[in-house]
Amino acid sequence: MINTWPGWECVKLLGEGSFGKVYEIRKTEFGTTYKAALKVITIPPAPGDVKAAYAEGMDEQSVTDYFRSVVEDIVEEFALMSQLKGTSNIVSYEDHMVTPHPGEIGWDILIRMELLTALPEYAAEHPLDEAEVARLGIHMARALQLCRRKGILHRDIKPENIFVSENGDYKLGDFGVARIAEKTSAQMSRKGTYSYMAPEVYKGEEYGYSADLYSLGLVLYRYLNDNRLPFMPPYPQQIRYTDHEKALKARMSGEEIPAPAHGSPQLKAVIRKLCSYDRSARFTSPEELEQALRAVGKTEESAKPDPSAEPAPSVAPAPSDLSALDDEDEFDKTLSAFEPSKGKGASAEEKTGMKAEEAARAVGKEPLIVKILCGIIIAVLVFTSIMVLLIAPFPLSVFSVAIYAGLIVLIQKIRRKRWGSGKG
Repeated sequence: MINTWPGWECVKLLGEGSFGKVYEIRKTEFGTTYKAALKVITIPPAPGDVKAAYAEGMDEQSVTDYFRSVVEDIVEEFALMSQLKGTSNIVSYEDHMVTPHPGEIGWDILIRMELLTALPEYAAEHPLDEAEVARLGIHMARALQLCRRKGILHRDIKPENIFVSENGDYKLGDFGVARIAEKTSAQMSRKGTYSYMAPEVYKGEEYGYSADLYSLGLVLYRYLNDNRLPFMPPYPQQIRYTDHEKALKARMSGEEIPAPAHGSPQLKAVIRKLCSYDRSARFTSPEELEQALRAVGKTEESAKPDPSAEPAPSVAPAPSDLSALDDEDEFDKTLSAFEPSKGKGASAEEKTGMKAEEAARAVGKEPLIVKILCGIIIAVLVFTSIMVLLIAPFPLSVFSVAIYAGLIVLIQKIRRKRWGSGKG
């Protein structure tokens, strides 16, 4: 029987790690069913950790204080994460609760959060192509931007700590819990965290935000390299247990990381820069990384040949301001190929009897910016005409209004001829 959240029932176990388990929970109110994820962290993780503390000469009060301080640190981390609640690329923390173990030294920390799918599970069913890997990188860069503004280092970025929402948004989770909880176990193996760890962290040197960028780079590398990290045998070669140790040694010794097996040269260059052994050679910020990944998408689009022999219709260019691509649909458009329309020119259609407006539509739609500017100009002309009629003397006012009306008619004729718009 698990220690679940009051008012909620446990549905199933979603996963477990060295420090706790994650369950799917739900509750029903007034005919509506709500779902959430419940992470249960036990401190200390194993009874042997208390015995090990006693063996080091600590008395009962000292052992209690020691493990209680770990619980306080974890709760403090989640209180910090509550400041980022509601952001699209960070797992939404809902609430937490701490319950002591009766009659012994120990606590259960219950963290209720939104129900998501872990990245490894998602990728197994939906393999990530190059565009999706770039999109994953952009979403994680956004998450790290928010963390940096709050002064938060994640320190444990890996696929297991990245999640996917029902809408397809990638979200960063599990902030600091494993890093703090591992202080409680004298025998806990950290091999799992080594795989994505920056060299400076591994060596115990001073490190900063670029360590998170390095770890993210290895995550992106993996999904462009047939799920294999740098220096591992290339797919489909068999992996031996010694290969992980050899790959780690090569990476920590500063050996240059080879390019991943898949992806454009531009995307490979971005990932190798992320994974530079020299931290000064990496991206200086998550904002710079996001900009580089967006530039990759634009470069690939411009490099694609035009399959049509005829001139392509006018297409509104991708916005140069990268912040304008925050909308997910707009970003997806920059990563997908622009296929030119195969409509014929207006003059050819006119020869067959098509009306002028229909022929113009075959050329292309009126750009939104033109439509807005024309609307503004016409509104100004109408307003000016009214003011002239009210203020100017009779002959001058009539003459001026005639000129303004002529300009409006001219604008509408140009729009109608060019785009089939401007009617009325």
